[in-house]
Amino acid sequence: MPPRPGDGAGRHQRLSRTTNRWENCLTHAAPEPLLTFEEVATYLRMPASRLYDRWREWGVPFFKIGQQLRCDLDDLRAWLVQHRTA
Repeated sequence: MPPRPGDGAGRHQRLSRTTNRWENCLTHAAPEPLLTFEEVATYLRMPASRLYDRWREWGVPFFKIGQQLRCDLDDLRAWLVQHRTA
C-alpha cells in the first residue's frame, strides 16, 4: 500500500535519498582547486607578463571562467611533461 501524505513514510524516504547523496559526495576525493593565472606564472617561475604574452603560442592549458583564465594543476603538469626538453 503506498504511503499516505500524512504518515511520514514519504519524508523518511526523501531524507534517506538526501543522506545517501551526501555520503557519496564525502567518499569521493575533492578535486584540486583551479590555479589562477598568477599562480601558474609562479609555478612556472616566470613573470606573469611573459606568460601572458605567450600562453596561446605555447599552448598552456588555460580555459576561461567568465573573463578569468584558470588552469587545472594536473593538466599543467601533463603539458609540462609533454613540452619537456632534453
